[in-house]
Amino acid sequence: MRSQLRFILPIAATTVAVCVSGALLTGCGDGISAAPQPSATSPTSAAPAVVTLAQAKAIAADYDLRNNAAIDRASQPPYDERAWASADSGVALAGDIYSTRYKKSAGTHDAAPFTTQVVSAFGSTAARADDGQAPAVWLAAHTTSVSASASRSDGGSATADMGSLRLMVPTQAAGHTTGWRLTASIGGVRLSALPRPNPAPTILTKAQRQAAANAVPAVISAIRTGDTGEFADAGPLTDYRNGVGSSGQKGMNISSACRPWGSPVDTDPATAVVVGTPALRLVRAGTVTLGFLTLDCAVTATSKTDGHVVLSKDSAAAEGDDGKPKSQIDRRTGVTVLLSIPDSGRPTVLAGDASYLVPIGR
Repeated sequence: MRSQLRFILPIAATTVAVCVSGALLTGCGDGISAAPQPSATSPTSAAPAVVTLAQAKAIAADYDLRNNAAIDRASQPPYDERAWASADSGVALAGDIYSTRYKKSAGTHDAAPFTTQVVSAFGSTAARADDGQAPAVWLAAHTTSVSASASRSDGGSATADMGSLRLMVPTQAAGHTTGWRLTASIGGVRLSALPRPNPAPTILTKAQRQAAANAVPAVISAIRTGDTGEFADAGPLTDYRNGVGSSGQKGMNISSACRPWGSPVDTDPATAVVVGTPALRLVRAGTVTLGFLTLDCAVTATSKTDGHVVLSKDSAAAEGDDGKPKSQIDRRTGVTVLLSIPDSGRPTVLAGDASYLVPIGR
């Protein structure tokens, strides 16, 4: 996990950085997409035990050691972006690499260590998750850092109720609490709004997996069009659109085209298999299904006039751009969304987060 936690948008005809506070996975898919699917046979083997709070804290403590070692090498000279691979994967690793390249260009020296304080946890360290796929543990936590210049947290607020949700995946045999990697995270989560973890595992039904799959194209459509009618509440998606779409620059047209993480460009989210893939991990909590959705979004910026757009020096360095004015700039963001999906009724977007990534091929 990189040391910068908020959503930064350093893009403009004139360089501007905008923060959106509190705005807005492993295994093989089980064939569930938004398109109706044939009935599947439910697993018959006994489900593994849920992760205990002690196990979750051990996972976090082991992760902090590796993450802080990576911060020490990647957030200051020698700016070694390869160091992150020992701690992170997926969209988290992609964001780390962007951050390191940006800081190298800016000459930033920011290697303050982080400490994770776990409040609760979902999932299992054993052989199978609620979505029927590889193990995953969700850490609801406070993550703090004290640097030479300031104290920072992941909550986007001074209240003790705000924290982050962090999706961890294993790198070794089931049951261990060492070697887990952060694959995605969401800051600005109101921890009291999360349902209580179930005391025992619950393998999701076909209908519950289908409801989760149906939410994916709805999220992508809401980001693209602004229409949030398919949700009971989708405030974080509106925050993302406002952050990317305006960025404080009235002369800009900025649009986002998102796809499930790990899927090919131009994937149709209505037919893509997402449940249990890095794009969508699920866990049952009380009477709802929690969904941790990760999207790969292409962001296009153009001028509303006949003028040109240009990246800041450090953003251009991070993204492999030549830094020259252009009529159009293509960028990339990783977006993570926390969904609460009831068995009936509309889903709710509980929280979300985003960060710029190095465009594919650069």
